[in-house]
Amino acid sequence: MRRVGDLSRLHEEYFDLGLRVVAITTELPEEVEEEMLRAREVEYWIGSDPSGRMIELYKDDSLPTPPGARSKVSIPKSYLIDGHGRVVGDAIPTEERIEKLLEGRFDASELPPLHVDLGPARAAYARGAFGEAFESAQVLASSADEALAKDAVLLKERVEAYAEFLQGLAESSLEKKRPGRAYGLSLALVHRFEGTEAARAARAELQELRADPSVRKELDAWRDFEAALERDVKPAGAFKADVIRASYEKVARANAGTWAAWFAEDRAKKLAPR
Repeated sequence: MRRVGDLSRLHEEYFDLGLRVVAITTELPEEVEEEMLRAREVEYWIGSDPSGRMIELYKDDSLPTPPGARSKVSIPKSYLIDGHGRVVGDAIPTEERIEKLLEGRFDASELPPLHVDLGPARAAYARGAFGEAFESAQVLASSADEALAKDAVLLKERVEAYAEFLQGLAESSLEKKRPGRAYGLSLALVHRFEGTEAARAARAELQELRADPSVRKELDAWRDFEAALERDVKPAGAFKADVIRASYEKVARANAGTWAAWFAEDRAKKLAPR
């Protein structure tokens, strides 16, 4: 019960971005309904499983169990499950962890096989030049080749969904009184998602955010970050990945403690060799 408030807040805050909080109880459905009516602060989904089958599914096989007894799971127990159904954590996650997992849905490795003619667009997507990928896909979406057109629409919609996700994070940042974070997300949208509706909205948002005192005092840091960002989305081969990564690392060192440094460090990590 102590966790109800935190779980309800996470469910509401990240619902539109893809998070679902589901609680499973062994109480009967009518008992669950009574509890929900009493505890009106519960905002997430609750399921009833009197048989205890869910406990069996999530039991810890490493624990010794007496013959004939059912393996035990400490109650309450939390699991974090990604979009592929894999358990990736066993505690209530931080907001940063939630956001990273939700953003992971848009990783290039998550793209399905696409028509060979979309190779350049897919490559642009993989290096983070989503505006370039969007423009190429938009052109090919009207192809007479139905298979090509279908895949082009899929890629175009994936770029738009990613942009809308980042736009949602920017809006959430403003609600949390973090204009510096909203500014960084808006910058990324303008430079990396050019051509999308979210990028156009972000351009207008940047104008307003520049007037915020906390953003204004870090504008020099943001200009350094923006210069690195512009190099980052140049056509493949214009700048080597290690050169771009080094420019982000330089921004992070020179502007320690700022949101610009936080964004630069995050991007540098994504560009690091695997």
